[in-house]
Amino acid sequence: MFAGKDFLASFFAVAWEAVWFALPLAEPGLPVFLGLALSGGMAALSIFWLGTDRDVEAMGITSDR
Repeated sequence: MFAGKDFLASFFAVAWEAVWFALPLAEPGLPVFLGLALSGGMAALSIFWLGTDRDVEAMGITSDR
């Protein structure tokens, strides 16, 4: 199951980067901050979806839950 999540994460990360780099080519007037906002939102969503308590503890991040 975890290996499947790794594959999906890699696939979506590569696909998202391809879209993010292609957007300015398709729309030259697209503001840079819009691309950054979309990229940041996708990163936050992927961290929320893929992150587990064990992963967070392995990174040394603790919470008061």
